[in-house]
Amino acid sequence: NPDDTRQLRALWALHSQGALSEANALRALEAKSEWVRGWTVTCAMESGKPSAALQERLVGLMKSDPSPSVRLRISSAVQKLPPADRWPLLTALAARADDVGDHNIPLMNWYAAEAAVAAEPARGVELLTASPQPRLHQFIARRVLSVALENGAKGSAALAALADTLAAADSSKRAAILRGMLAAAKGRKSLPAPASWPAAYQQLRADADGAVRQQARTLAQLFGSAEALTELRVMLVDAKASPDSRREALDALVARKDAATLEPLLALAGAAGPLRVAALQALANYDDPRISKQLLAAYSSLTTDGKSAVLTTLVARPAGIEALMAAFDAKALPIKDLTAPVARLIQGAKRNDFDDWLTKNWGSLKQSDSQRLAEMARYRKFLGEDAILRADVKNGQAIYERTCAACHNLFGKGGEIGPHLPGNFTDVDYLLQNILDPNAVIGRDFQQTFVTTKDGNWTIVQGLEIDDFSRGRIDKSTAELVDERKAVTDLGLI
Repeated sequence: NPDDTRQLRALWALHSQGALSEANALRALEAKSEWVRGWTVTCAMESGKPSAALQERLVGLMKSDPSPSVRLRISSAVQKLPPADRWPLLTALAARADDVGDHNIPLMNWYAAEAAVAAEPARGVELLTASPQPRLHQFIARRVLSVALENGAKGSAALAALADTLAAADSSKRAAILRGMLAAAKGRKSLPAPASWPAAYQQLRADADGAVRQQARTLAQLFGSAEALTELRVMLVDAKASPDSRREALDALVARKDAATLEPLLALAGAAGPLRVAALQALANYDDPRISKQLLAAYSSLTTDGKSAVLTTLVARPAGIEALMAAFDAKALPIKDLTAPVARLIQGAKRNDFDDWLTKNWGSLKQSDSQRLAEMARYRKFLGEDAILRADVKNGQAIYERTCAACHNLFGKGGEIGPHLPGNFTDVDYLLQNILDPNAVIGRDFQQTFVTTKDGNWTIVQGLEIDDFSRGRIDKSTAELVDERKAVTDLGLI
């Protein structure tokens, strides 16, 4: 029948009765209508056990068919096959340059490839190398590094091949591969370097694209490259470099607890500049008696963001808390600047002398349920009156920056301890509860655990990072737990 709707109805009728023969399927794949060809792919592949002749015809169709709809259906249908049987079709799917700009097909190609790449990462690198599709470059690179981290014996050869591909690729392909690798490495302080990495890095550091060079430096320092660490230190203090590049260098160096970075951080924290607040926050990762003195001396001249960063940095270690309390006692700092979030961090040190000082100088951190309900009722009434129309917006912003911004990010500014705030709340009761009783409901991603380390310091582990301790993924030479199991048991995760 020349009408493709009639052809489709015949196809669906045969398929629903289990009567679509291989011969009819192969014939339908030659139809003029892209919808008939596409639906034939879906029907013929639904069982996940297509014949060899049908798979061979689909490979040819994938190479020659002009219809994105047909290619999308083939990509979707490949997911029905066992991972080991997908490679001929994956190779054909990944080779189509005309699908690079398609909204769906590259993602569907990745969904089809993921299980196969996880099972055979070396073949995944071959697929990446031959493909012009950036989505596959990024996602395959991410999965290959993940496999190497999960199973070094299985993924080490593939990781070395990936480094070779990086060395030979153009800037665009390098950028996508590096994005994927850095995504897989997120949260890690070090990575096992493939043998071919040093040679690859020499090529990457000469790339004409500055973003590629920056990504490569970040990855190289995770691989333990001394050259990359030196370059990051130079970038950090280069006033001519972009603030974003310097911030990335700062984050990478601090993540490794690079001892040589302390001096530049002290200098950046002591002078006005785009990295001052970031440097003040980063100093929480270092234990040096000069830090408390410098931060307290600079406190009065800082912006609200800077003051919040100083307070959270000082309360990261017992010595800093002692210095902060002494400054409050000497009235060098106004006690009103001691906010509830900072007080809770002090309380987390679990020292009786700290708790006694808080009770005497600041007050109780606990309110009864009746007090909270009374406060919520009072503010709910206030919000329903005309007084809200006369509110001082600038004063409200200042209060937010002093009390909330240390933990929350609003419009791209603030801390990362709590969830980002969207700034468009409509539920007044929800808003009041989270302002007046912020710890009433805390998602697992933002729960905090106070971890005491063998060197006598303590740190805060946020959310799912505690799983990194329990799996031993954090470098034990710098943060070895006194009683690892007790720490995660207290949080209720194991």
